[in-house]
Amino acid sequence: MERIKLPGLPPIALASILYIAGDGPYTKIYTIDGRIKITSMNISRVHLLIPSFIRIHKCYAVNPTYIQSIEPPVKKFQGSLRVYKVEKELVISRRRTNAIKLLLERFRI
Repeated sequence: MERIKLPGLPPIALASILYIAGDGPYTKIYTIDGRIKITSMNISRVHLLIPSFIRIHKCYAVNPTYIQSIEPPVKKFQGSLRVYKVEKELVISRRRTNAIKLLLERFRI
């Protein structure tokens, strides 16, 4: 099982991460067991360590394994993603929408 080691945290199995969210100079890691872990690396640096995750917005990168559905944009507003075990929808950047659709075609969505 592939793991990632981040500052201030024990190694985390990539398969257990639902998504990561940037919060200024920190990154919150949301795991399958409902825990939120915080590291002192920004999201850009964390995403470099886990390139298999899809960057959907400047604040979010998602594990494609756990994407349930994509909600299309309404008029000119941004679309969103539904992630397994996550109650809120994650916003997709308008700029990244087409690239995300192409990437997700490689997966089952």
